[in-house]
Amino acid sequence: MTEKYAAPGRYKKKAPSRGGSRANSGRKTSIANKTIREVANDILKSGKVTPLEVILEVMYECRRKKDMAGALDAAKAAAPYIHPRLQAVEMSGRDGKDLTAPAAPVIHLTIKQA
Repeated sequence: MTEKYAAPGRYKKKAPSRGGSRANSGRKTSIANKTIREVANDILKSGKVTPLEVILEVMYECRRKKDMAGALDAAKAAAPYIHPRLQAVEMSGRDGKDLTAPAAPVIHLTIKQA
């Protein structure tokens, strides 16, 4: 339907959408971090025992009793909370090429008979 015969305000042209990121769009940074931090601080101030503290107590108690299997299980459970997991890193050369040694130059010889 053409604009000439359309009811007023019924078929409005949309502005072309803008691609890419826009200012102040999406979730605000550190909102979740602030909430988690507030909850953690409330737990610490209340004197309640955290799950990590329980796991560490179990680990220390198992070590004291020479139960190394139990201490190892508790250590495995506590490790993600204490030590960050290392990420795999992929290395590449310039322009995304492999990091291999350059091949030896190939020389083509043509022998002409007289």
